Amino acid sequence: MRFYEFINESSIKLSGDNSRAKAWIEKVYAKYPYTMQNNHVMVWGKGDDQQFAMFELVPSMSKRGAVEVKWFQAYPLRQGVGSRAMKELQAMAQADGIGLTLFPWDKGQVSQSKLTKFYKGHGFEPTVKGSKSLAWTPVTEAFDQPYPLTWEKSEYGDVDALARLQDGTHLSIMFNREDDEWQVEFYRNNSQDVTGEGDAQRVFATVLTAIQQFIEKEDPERIRFSATKEDDAGNSNESRSSLYTRLVKRYASQWGYRVDTSDFAGTTVYQLERLR
Repeated sequence: MRFYEFINESSIKLSGDNSRAKAWIEKVYAKYPYTMQNNHVMVWGKGDDQQFAMFELVPSMSKRGAVEVKWFQAYPLRQGVGSRAMKELQAMAQADGIGLTLFPWDKGQVSQSKLTKFYKGHGFEPTVKGSKSLAWTPVTEAFDQPYPLTWEKSEYGDVDALARLQDGTHLSIMFNREDDEWQVEFYRNNSQDVTGEGDAQRVFATVLTAIQQFIEKEDPERIRFSATKEDDAGNSNESRSSLYTRLVKRYASQWGYRVDTSDFAGTTVYQLERLR
């Protein structure tokens, strides 16, 4: 019997209170008290149809208040058990506003690149550009912390919102009018591939904040913008795309707008129309 191994280690020490992380770990362990090889286990089914995922959680040493997924393995292989277990952990973390961190192991039966692709498919992103350490941030945390914006208006009536990001690059959000519709384009460091770099949710939160502030100032009839579905490596990230679509619909309703979405190979296009 072989297990699909996801083993994670962190070598960065971060001081500070980790009582919240410890409390959450105890909550998860209480829900899944059964142990195997000193790891807690999620179990589904019985007998020959049994599926399970073993995991170990510790307070994160790379992000204060977060939890490190130190050990994660699932069986049987290639039947979606690993995805099912990870989604369960993320759902519990989302409910309590807990971030998750991990480091895909590079010495197991599964290659580090495949592990990284698996985790990115579940919304984990590099902590900094080029890093192999990954982090997943609950939506409430990321979208409560948009970057500060400054506004500029051209003599032609176009409007720009600008933000300086944590890595020193800049986010530019441009509102250009075409008849009764405003086209919104946003660039990170002069590139439209803005959903990578380790803080994609916070960047998108900043874009939504800019759109909200623009609506409050200009009361536009229609707004149109798009967001990429791909990560830094050009791989499709459907979980991120679905998250963005849910958020756009939720916020648009609060703003008094109806949303139409159009999905293409690597992009989702959103058109907001003011409700009568």
